[in-house]
Amino acid sequence: MTQSLNTSQGLTIRWPSLLVAGFFLIGVEFGFQWFAGSTLQQAGIRWHAAFGGVILIAVSLCISAVYAAFELERNEQRAKILSRSTKRVDDLTQIEGIGPKFSRTLMAAEIKTFHQLARTTEFELRRTLREAGFKFAPGIDTWSQQAELAAREDWNRLREYQDILKSTPSLSEESPI
Repeated sequence: MTQSLNTSQGLTIRWPSLLVAGFFLIGVEFGFQWFAGSTLQQAGIRWHAAFGGVILIAVSLCISAVYAAFELERNEQRAKILSRSTKRVDDLTQIEGIGPKFSRTLMAAEIKTFHQLARTTEFELRRTLREAGFKFAPGIDTWSQQAELAAREDWNRLREYQDILKSTPSLSEESPI
């Protein structure tokens, strides 16, 4: 459940948090009824209400702990991806069709990693290279797919894909920018 509710103050409340809060409030209500004894007069019923309240509070805390663990893991993965893509500079010449000149041009345009190249549209790539004075770019329409494989470090599939590109003349031709 990753859906959330945005409040007017800009606070984001996630649905598992609402579920935890609901269980907690029900548990507090049962506990209050047990202590006050106003609604539940019989001792046996008060005991069951209090026990049910404690169980609901325990369940809500467990749900909260599990959700927090998943959020922590997701945040760690995001931080790892961000640190990898912001600190590292990949060798873009590993992409079929990108030579040293194209690589320097892309680096100057702040496209320094495979991840960034994979997220760049073909239109943006063509515009960047055109502004740098290039007229042709071999296989520019495949750079994103190749970069996606390289970003995932799936080197075997990247090599297979590049072998297909090399063996198919129409795919390896220089396309006008």
